[in-house]
Amino acid sequence: MCLEAGNLKKSVLLSGVVASFLVVGGALADDTGFYVEAGGSWGSTSDLKEVFSSTTGKTTWATDGTESAKLQLGWDFGSFRTDIKGKVYKSGIETVNGVSVTRDDYVFGSTTLNFYYDIHEFDLSNGDESSDFSFTPFVGLGVGAAAGYANATQVTGAVRGEQMAGVGPAGTWTVGGLLNVTESVGLTLAYDGMAVGSAGSDVYYSHSAELGLRFTF
Repeated sequence: MCLEAGNLKKSVLLSGVVASFLVVGGALADDTGFYVEAGGSWGSTSDLKEVFSSTTGKTTWATDGTESAKLQLGWDFGSFRTDIKGKVYKSGIETVNGVSVTRDDYVFGSTTLNFYYDIHEFDLSNGDESSDFSFTPFVGLGVGAAAGYANATQVTGAVRGEQMAGVGPAGTWTVGGLLNVTESVGLTLAYDGMAVGSAGSDVYYSHSAELGLRFTF
Protein backbone atom coordinates (compact mmCIF):
# COMPACT_ATOMS: atom_id res chain seq x y z
CA MET A 1 0.00 0.00 0.00
CA CYS A 2 1.50 3.28 -1.09
CA LEU A 3 0.51 6.64 0.35
CA GLU A 4 0.29 9.54 -2.09
CA ALA A 5 0.26 12.89 -0.28
CA GLY A 6 -1.54 14.70 -3.11
CA ASN A 7 -4.49 12.29 -3.15
CA LEU A 8 -4.77 12.36 0.64
CA LYS A 9 -4.82 16.19 0.72
CA LYS A 10 -7.61 16.23 -1.88
CA SER A 11 -9.61 13.71 0.16
CA VAL A 12 -9.24 15.75 3.36
CA LEU A 13 -10.24 18.97 1.55
CA LEU A 14 -13.30 17.30 0.03
CA SER A 15 -14.27 15.92 3.43
CA GLY A 16 -14.08 19.40 4.94
CA VAL A 17 -16.33 20.88 2.25
CA VAL A 18 -18.93 18.13 2.62
CA ALA A 19 -18.82 18.41 6.41
CA SER A 20 -19.48 22.16 6.18
CA PHE A 21 -22.63 21.61 4.12
CA LEU A 22 -23.83 18.94 6.55
CA VAL A 23 -23.30 21.18 9.55
CA VAL A 24 -25.18 24.09 7.98
CA GLY A 25 -28.00 21.94 6.59
CA GLY A 26 -28.34 19.80 9.70
CA ALA A 27 -28.34 22.67 12.15
CA LEU A 28 -32.06 23.13 11.53
CA ALA A 29 -32.93 19.55 12.49
CA ASP A 30 -34.61 18.83 15.83
CA ASP A 31 -33.20 15.34 16.53
CA THR A 32 -29.52 16.05 16.99
CA GLY A 33 -26.93 14.72 19.37
CA PHE A 34 -23.54 13.16 19.98
CA TYR A 35 -23.29 9.38 19.61
CA VAL A 36 -20.85 6.57 20.34
CA GLU A 37 -20.99 3.21 18.58
CA ALA A 38 -18.91 0.10 19.22
CA GLY A 39 -19.06 -3.33 17.64
CA GLY A 40 -17.42 -5.93 15.46
CA SER A 41 -17.48 -7.34 11.95
CA TRP A 42 -16.73 -10.49 9.99
CA GLY A 43 -15.77 -10.70 6.33
CA SER A 44 -13.03 -11.07 3.74
CA THR A 45 -10.19 -9.09 2.20
CA SER A 46 -8.31 -9.10 -1.10
CA ASP A 47 -5.28 -11.32 -1.62
CA LEU A 48 -2.02 -9.40 -1.31
CA LYS A 49 0.35 -8.94 -4.25
CA GLU A 50 3.86 -8.67 -2.86
CA VAL A 51 7.39 -10.04 -3.26
CA PHE A 52 8.10 -13.20 -1.24
CA SER A 53 11.64 -14.18 -0.28
CA SER A 54 13.77 -14.59 -3.42
CA THR A 55 10.89 -14.66 -5.92
CA THR A 56 11.16 -12.38 -8.92
CA GLY A 57 8.43 -9.75 -8.87
CA LYS A 58 5.21 -9.86 -6.90
CA THR A 59 3.42 -13.08 -6.01
CA THR A 60 0.01 -13.86 -4.47
CA TRP A 61 -0.43 -13.99 -0.71
CA ALA A 62 -3.86 -15.66 -0.30
CA THR A 63 -5.65 -14.18 2.73
CA ASP A 64 -7.97 -15.76 5.26
CA GLY A 65 -11.28 -14.39 6.56
CA THR A 66 -11.28 -11.25 8.71
CA GLU A 67 -12.57 -10.34 12.15
CA SER A 68 -12.54 -6.77 13.38
CA ALA A 69 -13.51 -4.38 16.16
CA LYS A 70 -14.74 -0.83 15.60
CA LEU A 71 -15.36 2.41 17.48
CA GLN A 72 -17.25 5.41 16.10
CA LEU A 73 -17.62 8.90 17.56
CA GLY A 74 -20.07 11.15 15.75
CA TRP A 75 -22.83 13.72 15.63
CA ASP A 76 -26.39 13.19 14.44
CA PHE A 77 -27.84 16.24 12.62
CA GLY A 78 -31.23 14.62 12.00
CA SER A 79 -31.34 13.17 8.49
CA PHE A 80 -27.55 13.44 8.18
CA ARG A 81 -24.77 12.14 10.40
CA THR A 82 -20.99 12.32 10.42
CA ASP A 83 -18.46 10.40 12.49
CA ILE A 84 -14.86 9.35 12.87
CA LYS A 85 -14.51 5.59 12.71
CA GLY A 86 -11.60 3.39 13.69
CA LYS A 87 -11.41 -0.32 12.83
CA VAL A 88 -8.79 -2.95 13.63
CA TYR A 89 -8.83 -6.12 11.51
CA LYS A 90 -7.22 -9.51 12.10
CA SER A 91 -6.78 -11.98 9.29
CA GLY A 92 -4.15 -14.49 8.17
CA ILE A 93 -2.19 -15.78 5.19
CA GLU A 94 -3.29 -19.21 3.91
CA THR A 95 -0.82 -19.69 1.05
CA VAL A 96 1.91 -17.84 -0.81
CA ASN A 97 1.98 -18.58 -4.53
CA GLY A 98 -0.24 -21.61 -3.89
CA VAL A 99 2.02 -23.16 -1.23
CA SER A 100 0.86 -23.45 2.39
CA VAL A 101 2.62 -21.44 5.06
CA THR A 102 3.75 -22.69 8.45
CA ARG A 103 3.50 -19.35 10.22
CA ASP A 104 1.51 -16.25 9.33
CA ASP A 105 0.14 -12.96 10.60
CA TYR A 106 -1.95 -10.30 8.88
CA VAL A 107 -3.36 -7.32 10.75
CA PHE A 108 -4.51 -3.95 9.45
CA GLY A 109 -6.46 -0.95 10.64
CA SER A 110 -8.26 2.08 9.26
CA THR A 111 -9.37 5.53 10.38
CA THR A 112 -12.01 7.29 8.28
CA LEU A 113 -14.20 10.39 8.32
CA ASN A 114 -17.69 9.29 7.30
CA PHE A 115 -20.94 10.92 6.15
CA TYR A 116 -24.34 9.20 6.31
CA TYR A 117 -27.87 9.81 5.13
CA ASP A 118 -30.63 8.31 7.31
CA ILE A 119 -33.28 7.51 4.72
CA HIS A 120 -36.42 7.28 6.87
CA GLU A 121 -37.43 6.28 10.40
CA PHE A 122 -40.08 3.53 10.33
CA ASP A 123 -42.24 3.40 13.46
CA LEU A 124 -42.43 -0.12 14.94
CA SER A 125 -44.11 0.84 18.22
CA ASN A 126 -47.52 -0.51 17.10
CA GLY A 127 -49.27 2.51 18.57
CA ASP A 128 -47.58 2.29 21.97
CA GLU A 129 -46.78 5.91 22.87
CA SER A 130 -44.32 4.81 25.56
CA SER A 131 -42.22 2.88 23.01
CA ASP A 132 -39.41 4.28 20.85
CA PHE A 133 -39.10 1.06 18.82
CA SER A 134 -38.25 1.98 15.21
CA PHE A 135 -36.01 1.11 12.26
CA THR A 136 -33.94 3.54 10.18
CA PRO A 137 -32.05 2.41 7.03
CA PHE A 138 -28.97 4.44 6.09
CA VAL A 139 -26.22 4.78 3.48
CA GLY A 140 -22.78 6.32 3.90
CA LEU A 141 -19.41 7.17 2.37
CA GLY A 142 -16.06 7.83 4.00
CA VAL A 143 -12.44 8.79 3.34
CA GLY A 144 -9.30 8.25 5.38
CA ALA A 145 -6.24 6.03 5.60
CA ALA A 146 -5.40 2.40 6.33
CA ALA A 147 -2.22 0.64 7.43
CA GLY A 148 -1.31 -3.04 7.56
CA TYR A 149 1.35 -5.59 8.47
CA ALA A 150 1.78 -9.15 7.22
CA ASN A 151 4.37 -11.91 7.48
CA ALA A 152 4.56 -15.51 6.27
CA THR A 153 6.98 -18.42 6.53
CA GLN A 154 7.24 -21.48 4.27
CA VAL A 155 9.25 -24.68 4.51
CA THR A 156 9.95 -25.88 0.95
CA GLY A 157 13.26 -27.68 1.30
CA ALA A 158 14.51 -24.56 3.06
CA VAL A 159 12.86 -22.10 5.40
CA ARG A 160 11.76 -18.95 3.55
CA GLY A 161 10.00 -15.99 5.00
CA GLU A 162 8.98 -12.43 4.30
CA GLN A 163 7.29 -9.56 6.12
CA MET A 164 5.81 -6.30 4.86
CA ALA A 165 4.05 -3.19 6.10
CA GLY A 166 2.40 -0.24 4.40
CA VAL A 167 -0.05 2.64 4.59
CA GLY A 168 -2.36 4.13 1.96
CA PRO A 169 -5.47 6.25 1.32
CA ALA A 170 -8.79 4.52 1.96
CA GLY A 171 -12.37 4.98 0.81
CA THR A 172 -15.41 3.32 2.39
CA TRP A 173 -19.08 2.75 1.58
CA THR A 174 -21.80 1.52 3.93
CA VAL A 175 -25.40 0.28 3.66
CA GLY A 176 -27.24 -0.67 6.82
CA GLY A 177 -29.96 -0.03 9.35
CA LEU A 178 -30.45 1.12 12.94
CA LEU A 179 -32.97 -0.65 15.17
CA ASN A 180 -33.87 1.82 17.92
CA VAL A 181 -34.64 -0.05 21.15
CA THR A 182 -35.02 3.13 23.21
CA GLU A 183 -34.64 6.83 22.41
CA SER A 184 -30.90 6.65 23.15
CA VAL A 185 -29.92 3.00 22.52
CA GLY A 186 -29.95 1.15 19.21
CA LEU A 187 -28.52 -1.86 17.38
CA THR A 188 -26.92 -1.48 13.95
CA LEU A 189 -26.43 -4.03 11.20
CA ALA A 190 -24.55 -2.98 8.07
CA TYR A 191 -22.47 -4.01 5.09
CA ASP A 192 -19.15 -2.14 5.11
CA GLY A 193 -16.81 -2.00 2.13
CA MET A 194 -13.35 -0.46 1.89
CA ALA A 195 -10.83 0.14 -0.90
CA VAL A 196 -7.19 0.93 -0.06
CA GLY A 197 -4.74 2.26 -2.65
CA SER A 198 -4.64 4.78 -5.45
CA ALA A 199 -4.39 5.03 -9.24
CA GLY A 200 -1.17 3.49 -10.50
CA SER A 201 -0.78 1.14 -7.51
CA ASP A 202 -2.37 -2.07 -6.27
CA VAL A 203 -5.83 -1.56 -4.75
CA TYR A 204 -7.00 -3.85 -1.96
CA TYR A 205 -10.62 -4.42 -0.96
CA SER A 206 -12.31 -5.42 2.27
CA HIS A 207 -15.94 -6.53 2.64
CA SER A 208 -17.56 -7.16 6.01
CA ALA A 209 -20.86 -7.52 7.86
CA GLU A 210 -20.93 -5.22 10.88
CA LEU A 211 -22.88 -5.46 14.12
CA GLY A 212 -22.86 -2.49 16.51
CA LEU A 213 -24.38 -0.97 19.62
CA ARG A 214 -25.07 2.78 19.47
CA PHE A 215 -25.62 5.22 22.33
CA THR A 216 -26.97 8.68 21.49
CA PHE A 217 -26.74 11.50 24.02
